[in-house]
Amino acid sequence: MRRSTWLLILGYGALAAALLVCLRLLAFAPFVLDWGRELTAAAIAIVALVIGLRLAERRASAPSSNDTAPETPPAIADAGPLSARQRQILALLAAGRTNKEIARELVVSENTIKTHLANLYAKLGVGRRTEALAEARRQGLFG
Repeated sequence: MRRSTWLLILGYGALAAALLVCLRLLAFAPFVLDWGRELTAAAIAIVALVIGLRLAERRASAPSSNDTAPETPPAIADAGPLSARQRQILALLAAGRTNKEIARELVVSENTIKTHLANLYAKLGVGRRTEALAEARRQGLFG
């Protein structure tokens, strides 16, 4: 597993352990603080909510491994314009079709579609179908 996954697992484990300790300590809170059970439960819920929001905020603001990867420079000028078939496949991608659905509609094998997509990605300078759609929109290939 990746390091970030282990850190996340350890973080949640530590949070669970700390919460259990707090629950044990708060078991005596109604007697010491003269709180009712409802107020004690509400306090625990608020603390857990705040901790969860902090963890989510920290995770959202942390750069992901995809952000640090170097971008592939567009190779459109070198690879030439898109063929009619590549434009057709791009339109089907934009419609949300899977490789299998595209192959069935164009009456070719799924491997042929994968080859077309690899060539399409190379021409657009991307590595994934979502990036290909974003780049095609950026270039105005969808009319």
